[in-house]
Amino acid sequence: DIGYIFLIPAGESLDTLGLLLEVECEHGTSYLPLTEEMCQGYDPNNPYTVQTVQVNYRRSTTSFQIYPYPPMQFSDVSQDSWYYGYVEYAYALNLMTGLNSTYFGAAEPLARAQFAVILYRLEGEPDVSGMEPETYPDVDVVSGDWYIDAVTWAENTGIITGYSNGNFGPGDHINR
Repeated sequence: DIGYIFLIPAGESLDTLGLLLEVECEHGTSYLPLTEEMCQGYDPNNPYTVQTVQVNYRRSTTSFQIYPYPPMQFSDVSQDSWYYGYVEYAYALNLMTGLNSTYFGAAEPLARAQFAVILYRLEGEPDVSGMEPETYPDVDVVSGDWYIDAVTWAENTGIITGYSNGNFGPGDHINR
């Protein structure tokens, strides 16, 4: 168990996290803003790597973990939107990538295949080599498509099933 990990856009200063350092002294407990000058071990240009940051203050040390990720470039997700933090979290952990590199599609409908991929990624993309994919018509689910492993996993685990007509409907929209 690696505990809590702070997410930060790659290239940003640790100062932007707004963390406080709790310090016990002879007068009681004090809280100081954590600054980058107190820290060692953070490489802001090394995204997608869990880094352990060591904090040194006076004669005491502590550490925490940080996960830098490339900043989002989605034109349709503004920082003042209610869902910004959720999209940022899903993007930072590579659970969702957006419809392309600059458009997330937060207001777009979600297709069954996309939903299967999201759940599959949340589970860490389990191995499907021993699972038999459901037999769907070739016009419905095409072997080798971007979602085939996720659909195979979801079907075999009973999380998502096909329709009674024998189709999966990967492009069909779901209700959110």
